Amino acid sequence: MSWSIHSNQRSESTGARVALAPHLQACPEVTTLGIRPCIDDYSEAQKTLLRTATRVFFPTQRYVDIFHALDIPTFPNATTYRYQRSRVLQQLLFEYLDYPHPQTRIYYGKIQKNRIARDFALPVLMMGPHIIPGSSYAVHTLEMLESVAGRHHCIVVQPRVEWIERVRLICVRFECIAAQRQNPGREGGTFDQPIHSGSSLLQEPLTATLSLVRTANLDDIAIDWGYAGGKWLVTGMSRPPVRCIVPGGVVNRHAHICGLIRSGLL
Repeated sequence: MSWSIHSNQRSESTGARVALAPHLQACPEVTTLGIRPCIDDYSEAQKTLLRTATRVFFPTQRYVDIFHALDIPTFPNATTYRYQRSRVLQQLLFEYLDYPHPQTRIYYGKIQKNRIARDFALPVLMMGPHIIPGSSYAVHTLEMLESVAGRHHCIVVQPRVEWIERVRLICVRFECIAAQRQNPGREGGTFDQPIHSGSSLLQEPLTATLSLVRTANLDDIAIDWGYAGGKWLVTGMSRPPVRCIVPGGVVNRHAHICGLIRSGLL
């Protein structure tokens, strides 16, 4: 059977809510199919379910662009998937929107990388283009700079900043559902201290975050901010955690998404 779709094949009123990744298995309003290596590993009935879906949840990076091309709504959307994974896209977005962020340069290839030591004073933070474990390096020597630069074709470089405060805001469907603080002065520490939504600490980064996610259409994302030199700077975005610590307890992000589905908001 062809995988083509026409606009009249899908009805918002009759289409099912379908998930590929297993995050919503506990949500009875969603039919979870699981992740298959390729489209032809789904049965014809499952393909029909996908073609007529009202929305496909957690389609994964592998399949999200297929649904985007066919105008089938997904959650997260294709834009969110791209920005969750790419430091390069994030930096370009911050520059384009003129959001306050650390001084940053992106270098491609050996010739451009030879300029890093002239453009920045050590120490620096050097990061690979993709947000994966082990791709961020604190660099203190020229020898390490040369070594790290050779590990990636593209490298993102920032000065090392001694942050006074660092906070992470978790946003779902363009609203902040949790805010967490990193222990002051704790290098590389986790964001494990919940912050009340009314805290004065959050006023500026929260306002800027909500504007960012709505402007850039980022519907499931964690955004990090740091405070230094008398101002807040956005430092990056990432895939949000499942468990979000809040004052008085924990919010399960997947359960929260299920609640949005039940209420008709997704």
